[in-house]
Amino acid sequence: MTVPDPAAAGGALATRATERPVERPVERQQVERPSEPAGARPARWDVATLCGETGEAILVHKGEDYRLRITARGRLILTK
Repeated sequence: MTVPDPAAAGGALATRATERPVERPVERQQVERPSEPAGARPARWDVATLCGETGEAILVHKGEDYRLRITARGRLILTK
């Protein structure tokens, strides 16, 4: 089984099993983000404080209730 020359395939590589071109990964560039004004950081809450002794809190988003719960293993579950 022959593998096509990557240069002849427009820079795409071919796999031996299918001989279909496989695209090379695109190099990601760092995007410069504008600096945030002072005080624009998101609110930071301690989940244990938010959930209290019950380990649950009700969050309201657009009029809908969501339950945030701390599991026995210390993980978080958010349900509608």
